[in-house]
Amino acid sequence: MKLKSLCKLVCVLAASSILLTACSGGENVKIKSAADLTGKIIGVQSGTTGADYVKKNVKDAQEKEYKTGMDAILDLKNKRLDAIVLDSAPAQRLVAANSGLKVLDTPLTNEEYAIAMPKGSGTLVAQVNDALKALKADGTYDKLLAHYVTQTDKTAPTLPTVDSADTLTVATAADFPPFESKDDSGKIVGFDVALMTCVGAKLGKKVKFVDTDFNAVLLQLSSGKADMAMSGITVTDERKKNVDFSDSYYTASQVIIVREAEAK
Repeated sequence: MKLKSLCKLVCVLAASSILLTACSGGENVKIKSAADLTGKIIGVQSGTTGADYVKKNVKDAQEKEYKTGMDAILDLKNKRLDAIVLDSAPAQRLVAANSGLKVLDTPLTNEEYAIAMPKGSGTLVAQVNDALKALKADGTYDKLLAHYVTQTDKTAPTLPTVDSADTLTVATAADFPPFESKDDSGKIVGFDVALMTCVGAKLGKKVKFVDTDFNAVLLQLSSGKADMAMSGITVTDERKKNVDFSDSYYTASQVIIVREAEAK
């Protein structure tokens, strides 16, 4: 091969290497805090406050949106991402099920989950708030939290049944464990499901969950396809313009997931 042709080949290979590096997570990126996210390739779940956080607070980030946290986890493990920003409880659950990953100790945000209802649902909001207060007062809330979220109680709680024709249709995105996910039979389960079932019982109504993408959860309210939405939904001023919220039922945070070897 002529020297000129060899030089051209080397240049092409070098350019290809640079392009591949730009399209995938780096090697040994060393992320130990939020400050280290600058300029990194960061995975987020589409439509979440984690996605908003990265857009607004991380300089020069290459943000990649995923339908589920598990999709992002796979890309992080395969080094197509440098880090993931996700809600704390799902992050902990995903890391526990996938070796070689770590949740950094310092949370990025503090936020409140609440049940969303169509704008103008004042009476229903008051009824739901009363039900939440009663469930916290009688210990039901703590039992559900211990089983589904903290997993300090392995005994599955017995959920109430309602003999009524009245049904509350609740929109959710069943890919957000431990709040909502599908079991092996395809049934939607989790903390939100159990808590809403108990809320419905207090209101004398059955509860039917409808699964959809997270980006479409609140749209189910405006379209009249659901009476409520419950899917680890963070209360924000922007969302308050379009829906009414119950009182907070869970305090959450956004956290950073990294490859464990690169957090040392």
